[in-house]
Amino acid sequence: MNVVVLSPEQLQDIVEQALRAGLNAREQREVLTTEQCCTLLEITRKTLMRYVSEGLPCHSLSDREQRFLRGEVTAWIRSRSYGASNS
Repeated sequence: MNVVVLSPEQLQDIVEQALRAGLNAREQREVLTTEQCCTLLEITRKTLMRYVSEGLPCHSLSDREQRFLRGEVTAWIRSRSYGASNS
């Protein structure tokens, strides 16, 4: 049996990292309305709809109502930003 000895600071760091990871996972699954997505990205609805036509993941509830998963939105934006910086 192995025993690991941690200082109080090390233990606190491990706990904080675990909590952040849990919060991040929940945040990634957060469902956003069109308005919330626009606010998150600081763009207009017209620009958001252009992004959807360019491949931004979108979950349609009807012809006029969409939902977005925060994790999919942030991943899509990161992939575009990464691709633009390496062109």
